[in-house]
Amino acid sequence: MTRRDVFHEVLAGLREIQAFEKGRKTLRTHRVTPKPLPDLSGEQIREMRNRLDVSRGVFAHQLRVSARIAAAMEWSILIALCWIISRILT
Repeated sequence: MTRRDVFHEVLAGLREIQAFEKGRKTLRTHRVTPKPLPDLSGEQIREMRNRLDVSRGVFAHQLRVSARIAAAMEWSILIALCWIISRILT
């Protein structure tokens, strides 16, 4: 296993930024088309977690959110975060 040279990786990145700012380098860009948010109720989120047979804490960890946010999603307080679930399921 080779050891990474983080210092030189960061230095190379900084040099790329300088070249970009001077117009000598074009950085790659990607267009992303956002997916529509699913219309999920708190009950549907709770059913999904139960179907997966995981605790609220594990479910939150899989979504990369706190357990409080997962609980709020189940109680329909933070429905806007349902897009996280759509990313996992699609």
